[in-house]
Amino acid sequence: MKYIKIQTEVMEALEKNKPVYLATLKDDSIALTLDNYVMYRIPQCRFYLNLNKSNTKIIDADKLFGFEMETAWQTGELKRIDDKIIIKIANQNGHAWVNEKLLKYFDKDCKFEIALNKPELSPVKVIENGACAGIVMPYIHKN
Repeated sequence: MKYIKIQTEVMEALEKNKPVYLATLKDDSIALTLDNYVMYRIPQCRFYLNLNKSNTKIIDADKLFGFEMETAWQTGELKRIDDKIIIKIANQNGHAWVNEKLLKYFDKDCKFEIALNKPELSPVKVIENGACAGIVMPYIHKN
């Protein structure tokens, strides 16, 4: 994961007085989102900012990481909708579409997990080095 680039984006958002939503998770990692479409999970030792005096909003994020999931993979199937490129994340039981731009700060070789129940409407977990590095919201569109 590109920790420095994410935190640079946080500083730019704060400079423009945009809110940053963050939480300390039960495992002491930091969950943060700038846009409510992607949430990054950053280990405390890789989080370099002190956001105590900034325009941040505290959220309860642990429950966002706690639903039943199963392994999925990128199928290679892409769609262009307006100015967005969406990619298909799927397994034998279902699929979800994700805006490709939401994955820009995750490792290129990351893995995915999708929800057992309604994967097309539920957050998609992004897995790096065997651990959840974040979640992205699916792109919901009509065929």
